[in-house]
Amino acid sequence: MNEETVIRLNHFQDEKRIKEIKGLTKEKKKKDYEGEFNLFKKWCSTNHYSIDFHGAEKYLLNEVEIKGIRLNTMNRKVAALRFYLSELHAQIEPEEFSDSIKAMRDLYNFEPYLERKGINPVTFAMQKEEALSLIDKYDTENPEDIRIYAICLVNLITANRPSEMVRLRIKDFDFSRREVAVKLVKQKTLHRKRLTMAALFAVQKYISSFKLTPEDFFVGKVDKWGNYNSVQINPNTYRQNIKKWINVAPYTLRKTQITSMHRNKADLATIARQSGHKSVQTISEHYIKLDSADLDDYI
Repeated sequence: MNEETVIRLNHFQDEKRIKEIKGLTKEKKKKDYEGEFNLFKKWCSTNHYSIDFHGAEKYLLNEVEIKGIRLNTMNRKVAALRFYLSELHAQIEPEEFSDSIKAMRDLYNFEPYLERKGINPVTFAMQKEEALSLIDKYDTENPEDIRIYAICLVNLITANRPSEMVRLRIKDFDFSRREVAVKLVKQKTLHRKRLTMAALFAVQKYISSFKLTPEDFFVGKVDKWGNYNSVQINPNTYRQNIKKWINVAPYTLRKTQITSMHRNKADLATIARQSGHKSVQTISEHYIKLDSADLDDYI
């Protein structure tokens, strides 16, 4: 076998290996993005859109504006839809789709989307005492204040996400065990979280004031006349309400509770039990690792 033949053989083997690697990468992406694409297909079926880039644009806009997804979640969905539509469905991505994605990403530079950008999230955390002082101003005998106080306090203590708060029902509260069963949307599981006595009493006072039943939604909706309606409001509406009431975002309350527990020497596993995080690594990377406030105790 001469040198030229050897070189051609090596080139052939290299090309073959490259194709194998591309095939493996494609299969891995197909598996990784399958769940995201199935969600998109289900949404298209429900809302009567075609499974194409036009439908993908409308789906992503709904996810950003209505569901309030974080920027990293949006980027994953974009990657999944591009892969499935372009690679597996052989569709050509129109220029308008790229322009729409850029516009949606730009939204995360402004309120109320800024808090979902995921850059240095702990900078939005505050001292827990400061958060409580904002909430305590609603600790009155006024029915509207009673409701706001209970909702904000439960949000702080449980470190719930907006999607979890709006799904809570009165029956989810276990007063004898001082717990609340929270539906973790991201993990698709039911998770029990602890309540403080103050939060417990606030919820009981709220139930009594509005004569709530076990099936009623905890947050629900109150009209301008103060009448309560048992409906599951949109997480984005919930974010706007919290911002209006105490001038901070629900995500700030979540980060504040996690940071406070860490400063009180709770380990990551304990914090995860209350916050509902599936991975302690997420807490370490996005809540604790970036928090430099404790450095003052050691320098």
